[in-house]
Amino acid sequence: MPERAISLPGGFVLFLGGISPPVKHLIAFGLLGFFLVLALEADWRQAGLVAGGLAGLGLAIEVVQIVIPVRSFLWLDAGASAAGAVGGVVIGLFVRWFVR
Repeated sequence: MPERAISLPGGFVLFLGGISPPVKHLIAFGLLGFFLVLALEADWRQAGLVAGGLAGLGLAIEVVQIVIPVRSFLWLDAGASAAGAVGGVVIGLFVRWFVR
């Protein structure tokens, strides 16, 4: 049974009954940022490095996909990775502040 999808401008695709790839990037990098901040007991400076590093990792993953025949580079995925990383780090910092 084929999966139904709706294509939107900018390469964004909504999969009915599933999670679209940019949302997966947002969730995955958000969780990575959140748990790294908690595991490292990071302050604001370290948290900024975590967010920047994860955003760079997301961009690097997209760049590597340029040379893979069945994959492609999407700015939307790179942006979703960066947004997830920043969001996860900020939430992690607030959780650390609240739990103190």
